[in-house]
Amino acid sequence: AGIAKTAFGVMSKGALALSAGLGVAGTAVFGIGALATGAAFKLAQAAAPIQGIQSAFQGLSATFQGGSQAMLSALQKSTAGMVTNTELMRQYNLAAQLVGQEFAQNLPNAMEPLQKVAAATGQDMGFLMNSLTVGVGRLSPMILDNLGIQVNLTQAYADFAAKNGLVASSLTKTQQQMAVMDQVTTKLNENTKNIPS
Repeated sequence: AGIAKTAFGVMSKGALALSAGLGVAGTAVFGIGALATGAAFKLAQAAAPIQGIQSAFQGLSATFQGGSQAMLSALQKSTAGMVTNTELMRQYNLAAQLVGQEFAQNLPNAMEPLQKVAAATGQDMGFLMNSLTVGVGRLSPMILDNLGIQVNLTQAYADFAAKNGLVASSLTKTQQQMAVMDQVTTKLNENTKNIPS
């Protein structure tokens, strides 16, 4: 009877250990399932803004010769793959809204000197592109100095007005932005002329 009682006790302990082990395994499987569901939800959340950026980009760049795909290709080429497609589209959208379509469509032309600035300073190309877009859009020398240049608004307006037969004090905001972009382009080209592509 003592042997049977001991055997029963060992079997009971074994059954408890087995059921505890199954419980732990079940909890682990449930936890993995919950993590996978959470990750899928977070992925879907992250994709939503990207979809919005892409849709806006397609609408805003549709007038570019060759359409939005041609503009994206031009931006990719001009940044030498140093900026993600999402960031390129976001910057284009921002440029079109802050300054205008003409400015946005000329972004690829401004990228070569920015590549050189990125290479020379070790700064992120996306950061420099954002500084150019926002700095010109807001007419902000303080933001544009991220590009390694000093912008003088008064001089920029005077030069632009003289070149276009206008009066500096009567420039519209769009004309002021064009004037600043002219000065930025000139200074970037001057500062980077001795840096290899």
